[in-house]
Amino acid sequence: DDETAGSVHGTIDVVEARSLLEVSLLEITDEHGNRWRFEAKGYDGFSPSHLREHKLQGLPVTVTYHMEDGVRMIDEIID
Repeated sequence: DDETAGSVHGTIDVVEARSLLEVSLLEITDEHGNRWRFEAKGYDGFSPSHLREHKLQGLPVTVTYHMEDGVRMIDEIID
């Protein structure tokens, strides 16, 4: 798999927090039913509580990411 970066639009399934202000993990499902898992090391954007609101309301987000050692790392989340 030579994927290096991209973006995915979908609804949030899982939000794991490192702290009140830091997300550690995010999983979303895109419009085709594919599940995507992202790690958030170094991501400084929306709080876990903001993303949980999206999850509860079923509001979609777009996640822009890059690959780091075979793991999708969040660059940006747009709501």
